[in-house]
Order: sequence, then C-alpha cells, then structure tokens
Amino acid sequence: LDHYIPLETFLKWMDTQPEGFFAEIEFKEGGLIEETDRLIRSTNTAHRCILFSGIESCNREIQNFYRKNARPEGLRLGANLRFLNETTLPLLDEWDLYEAGLNAGAFGRKEVEFLHARGIRVFSNLGDTPSWWAEMDRLGVDGFKTNCIGMYNEWRENG
Repeated sequence: LDHYIPLETFLKWMDTQPEGFFAEIEFKEGGLIEETDRLIRSTNTAHRCILFSGIESCNREIQNFYRKNARPEGLRLGANLRFLNETTLPLLDEWDLYEAGLNAGAFGRKEVEFLHARGIRVFSNLGDTPSWWAEMDRLGVDGFKTNCIGMYNEWRENG
C-alpha cells in the first residue's frame, strides 16, 4: 500500500478508467452508507460500484437504506456470505443481491447454479492457489478476490 486516498478521489479516478472497470466498496463498520451514497451520486459512478460487506449488520444497513431510498441506476449490491447455510440462505430472499461472496472450497457447481438461477453472481473469497483458480473455472465462478494477482496472471499466461 503506497497511500490512502479519500473515497471521492477514488471514485473520480475510477470514472476515468475504461468502460467496464468497476470496484467493490467494502464496508467494515456501520454508519457509512449515507455518505457513500452521497459520494456515488455526486460523482455519477453508481454503475461502477458494488457495495458490500462481510459483516451482516453492515449488509443489513446497506439493504435497509436502499429499501427506503431509491438506488442510483446501475449501483449493485453484494454480500460476503462466506457459506450457504441455514443462516445465510434466508438472506437470499430478503436481500437484493447482484453478487454473493463464498469462501474457496465451501461451495461447488450446485451452489453456483443455485445462485445463478436467482440472478446472483458468485465471487470467491480466498483460495490463492492454482488448483483453486482452475476449480473456479470449472465451477463457473464469476469473479474472485486475490492477494496474489501477479502469481495469478503468471498462472493464467502459462495455462
């Protein structure tokens, strides 16, 4: 990490990137949605953003905010659920989700197809290994989070 920049500066920079470039904005604590929404609206970057959290209370706050307030056109919402189980499955009916994050190795093709049938994309968490990258392709995962982009790119190039 070289330095921190304010979210507004990042959103303005992001809007200079090629079309199709987008970012996940992860909430790590509550109380941030109103200001985040204001910044997204003022920079006209809703179509480049996915708002999400791995903290259920933050996801509830995001979801509740957009139940009461019109969501800017193109803004997508996600949730890092980590697992599909008796606790998280009911949230799929309650929340408006573009994507769900699931932990590497905690899901298979059946879960991907289940979420896709609901119109929810699957993003993988963790799993920074060539064997998991190959498995994600076989499972039809839509995206993933990595801390090893150089290693992934090298693996991808060398097939």
